[in-house]
Amino acid sequence: VPMTEQQPIDRGITWTIPQLDNLRLMRAQFIQHSFKPHAHDYYVLGIVEAGLQTFTYNPYIRKKELLTTSPGGLIIINPDEMHTGEAAIKHGFTYRALYPTKTLMSQIMRTFGDTDTQLPVFKGGIANDTDLFRRIQVLHHMSENPDDTLRLEEGLTHFFVDLVRRYAYHP
Repeated sequence: VPMTEQQPIDRGITWTIPQLDNLRLMRAQFIQHSFKPHAHDYYVLGIVEAGLQTFTYNPYIRKKELLTTSPGGLIIINPDEMHTGEAAIKHGFTYRALYPTKTLMSQIMRTFGDTDTQLPVFKGGIANDTDLFRRIQVLHHMSENPDDTLRLEEGLTHFFVDLVRRYAYHP
């Protein structure tokens, strides 16, 4: 029987942290899968750990703007904003993401924000922020097998607070 080269497969796993309004997390490897234009009713905060990913953000508005995410960049997508996503190289990319709800972000704004408690709005796309990249990476790995859930919750909360302080704007 002739040997055939094994086709790489896309795979992903999700889990939640109930104490943070069921914050959903995902770890995945995408090689062939291509996400057509779509939106979510929650925020998307993603990092590429290996490989290269490419995406358009609000593809109907900025059709020509193709963003490429390499390890070190933080993908930030607001709720209800259209985006795509796919591998930029043959070997694909490994990806980790947090999907905070509007409720969670509004709680964080109320607790740690200034006087206005509206939902944070980010200039979507990629933030080249090695500090936040490392923090989301460490917390994400920790969440897979948390031995200290309080430390994890606090770490994630402080991550969200710093994200808002650095990147949210008031339109």
